[in-house]
Amino acid sequence: MGLHRVQEWLVLGTAAVFSAGHAAVGLVLLLASVVAEAVVSRRIPWRRSALDVYLLAFVGILTVSGFLSPFQSVAMGSAALAGLTISVAYGIVYRTLSRDRGIIRPLLGIWFWGGVSAAALAAYLFVVDGGPQARLPALGPNALGSTLLIALILGTGLLLLPAKTSLRTAAGAAGVLLILLMLVLTLSRGAWIGAGFGLAALLLFSWRRLTQSSPRHRHTWVVVLAVVSVLAGSISLLGGEPAVLQKKVLSIINPWRNRERLFIARSALAIAADHPLVGSGLNTFFLIHPHPSLRADALASKPKTRVQSFAHNIFLNMAAEVGLLGLAVFVAVLIRGAAAGWRWYAAAAGIDRTVSATVLAA
Repeated sequence: MGLHRVQEWLVLGTAAVFSAGHAAVGLVLLLASVVAEAVVSRRIPWRRSALDVYLLAFVGILTVSGFLSPFQSVAMGSAALAGLTISVAYGIVYRTLSRDRGIIRPLLGIWFWGGVSAAALAAYLFVVDGGPQARLPALGPNALGSTLLIALILGTGLLLLPAKTSLRTAAGAAGVLLILLMLVLTLSRGAWIGAGFGLAALLLFSWRRLTQSSPRHRHTWVVVLAVVSVLAGSISLLGGEPAVLQKKVLSIINPWRNRERLFIARSALAIAADHPLVGSGLNTFFLIHPHPSLRADALASKPKTRVQSFAHNIFLNMAAEVGLLGLAVFVAVLIRGAAAGWRWYAAAAGIDRTVSATVLAA
């Protein structure tokens, strides 16, 4: 039991530093705890779940892909690391939550406040360095945007839960606003789209609670949402490099402004066509891109396009690196996981329904 308690604290600690890009430290410590548990119990620590078959198939395909890859050393090493990461990042967290469902709210809360801390550090660095995009030493703008959007959804969902004091609600709202501000200043278009869909989903899943809550609760939410809207609008139109922000927003639907991404997508599809079943091997995209058939393209000579470690689209990246089989299993994992989240949400009631809605939206 003592080792399990240590694992719980390590899971919470890893969540706290995840948004700043330092989760690898926690994963290494969690792996050490798993090894210790295996030595003590003399068996592989694992708890069965509905995703086991899918995850095992995915790791199997990664291994076969690595073995057949023209870059075997890179691909096999990446496959082994992926298997370890899945066993730690998913396996331990699932076992921890299965043992103690009460840890879910603290986990989400710590994750959110870790995001607030990351946003505060990003704000400091943004002011000191003078921009042009918010980033952290361990995370570029896109990676920071991805972690902040999860923290934003978690923080917004936690505001829906009953708070012990008004001060705690105010602190949570301030944290959400800070995360939103830095999310905008990352200029990460994918993170903006993800945050929009996530918040819309949270609003949809929590609509009944919002409309049936007390007048005081509704009034608080009107104020919070109004402040968020005013802040987002003022940043986009008036403050913080408005021309840059406006161009970024408009570029989302502009094919010409996205021509480098389209070029990368064409290269990923060409790589996938060369290795249709199991791909070129995990983490080998940068060794092949740009694909030989596209190297006459003007964009192929651009340093930003030439040195590209991934396809900038997770599905295209899976198709290129682990083929149609790997892509199919990856999509199956996503669907199976989302279905489990939906069943949790549909069966939940009261506070647990709001928590499940928050996790599902995130």
